[in-house]
Amino acid sequence: MSGIHYFGHIDRLLYEYYTAELAIPASDQENPGYRNPQLAELADTVVRLLEQEADHYRHYAARWRGEH
Repeated sequence: MSGIHYFGHIDRLLYEYYTAELAIPASDQENPGYRNPQLAELADTVVRLLEQEADHYRHYAARWRGEH
């Protein structure tokens, strides 16, 4: 997947996450016992993809500094 498509995928996941989050009634959002497995899974997926992308750029940063 190219970089632009990759970030487009992350962007779509973020849109899905925030759309679902905004759909939660305020009373549920304020309830500390409220759980949403769908949002948790989306958040985990976004984190995983961003960490992969960060690793990719860390590798290139080290390469451009001549560390590899």
